[in-house]
Amino acid sequence: MSIISGLLSAEQLEQLTKLTSLLSKEQQLWVSGYLAGLGAQQGGNALAQPVSAAASSQDSLTILYGSRTGNGEGLAKKALRLAEERGLKAVLKNMETFKIRDLQTEKNVLVIVSTHGDGVPPFSAQELHEYIYGKRAPKLATTNFAVLALGDSSYFQFCKTGKDFDEQLEKLGANRIAPILTCDLDFEEPAEVWFNSTLAVFAEKLGTSANAVGTQSSVSAGIGSEVVKYSKKNPFKAPIFDRVSLHGKADERQTIHLELATDDAGLSYEPGDSAAIIPLNTKKIIEEVLQATGLDAQEEVTVNGINKTLYSALRRDLELSKITTDVVKRFLELAPNA
Repeated sequence: MSIISGLLSAEQLEQLTKLTSLLSKEQQLWVSGYLAGLGAQQGGNALAQPVSAAASSQDSLTILYGSRTGNGEGLAKKALRLAEERGLKAVLKNMETFKIRDLQTEKNVLVIVSTHGDGVPPFSAQELHEYIYGKRAPKLATTNFAVLALGDSSYFQFCKTGKDFDEQLEKLGANRIAPILTCDLDFEEPAEVWFNSTLAVFAEKLGTSANAVGTQSSVSAGIGSEVVKYSKKNPFKAPIFDRVSLHGKADERQTIHLELATDDAGLSYEPGDSAAIIPLNTKKIIEEVLQATGLDAQEEVTVNGINKTLYSALRRDLELSKITTDVVKRFLELAPNA
């Protein structure tokens, strides 16, 4: 039974034990012969293939994600692509459909999980989150792991779910191969840097070359010309072609129909595409902040590595309309006031 238990999950082993306990000795012999015959039809011993599968799972990376809005899933797919470019054998698994008992058989796991509200796991991650804190949680002494956490720093419990996974997996005996990365709303660039360094360590653990396969970063159209590729990192700033209010002048509601001019960008709209509206803080709220803090609007500050005036940063880069417990706590560190 010790050999079989290494090939089957705990749930499968439990079902097999129940079945065999209901069979007579003659029925058990018949089942044994049936499985042997089935293995012969498949070109080998019935037990040989599971052994091979179990061995191959030791040489692969599982990218396990828990996402609600789709950001975590998108990053997981990116991690899969980067892993495959390194020659890693990798598989993508959603926490929502992941069999929690299979966690004990995972040897190399890259966890990507978001946090919602006041430190709440996304629905897809709730069962696994509860499992690793429960009495049934397995020992993971042979598991290597790394965690990428997504969150919003304006909330007090920033990236709590990811931090929970990182701390609890270590408590269960798993080996952390890279420090946790806690990502704020602007996560794409730090995530890519972290993926490259972390996947290099996984590659060493799996005995695979750590050199990434090069990818083409530019696309040419015609001789001597380059097509600009617009993306979230390089957006096309579309001028407003038309703006129409969909309510009467006496109506207090505001619903605006906007048409954007994108001809110069060479973009073609398809269902599922989206346009982003980047709001600016009003001059009134900026003046209120400056008056309350006594700061100089023309003072030079650095935001995301770019030098600009404080007024410009307050206008375009910083959130001034939402005050949370975390914001107040951080402000009190700078200006203590009971």
